[in-house]
Amino acid sequence: MEWKDVVQKIENETTAIQYTPPTEVLKIFHYGIIDSEAGSYGQYFTTMVFAEGDCRALAFYNANNLLIVAEETRFDLEHLKTLARLYLPLGSEFLGYCGLKKIWEYTQDVLGSLDTLKTIDEYKELINALNTYVAVVHGWIHHYFPWNIGELFPQKKKSDIKRMFELSDGLKD
Repeated sequence: MEWKDVVQKIENETTAIQYTPPTEVLKIFHYGIIDSEAGSYGQYFTTMVFAEGDCRALAFYNANNLLIVAEETRFDLEHLKTLARLYLPLGSEFLGYCGLKKIWEYTQDVLGSLDTLKTIDEYKELINALNTYVAVVHGWIHHYFPWNIGELFPQKKKSDIKRMFELSDGLKD
């Protein structure tokens, strides 16, 4: 696929999910439907945790940093293509396994179109399309993530630790 076609495909989907959550995000984060059954012992909470973190890393570190590096004059187009091939697949493939299949599909489209690029500006447009899409998906994930579960794990205060020490007096070493 030509890089311009990939950009158009990703931008169309980004527009579609700008104000409406992607079905994949709803399935995972709102309804707990994981097609791959990713998650240990029949639960999907860890799938949500890893998907949230990997999506964040892909958008705000990997893809974003590929755009930052593209501004460096010491990197030519071939260097940038190599970096994209190194930094995009790992997190994207895992996100696909977690149920965010379009991220993995679009990443494969981006990687498959790298050899059709002729300029660094084209490279930036292509990577930016993926980066923007993943950032919007992450925004929806952030919205639907069950952050309130954290209330089950309050941080311990010094008074709690003192009381725990007092209560542990009868324990063996």
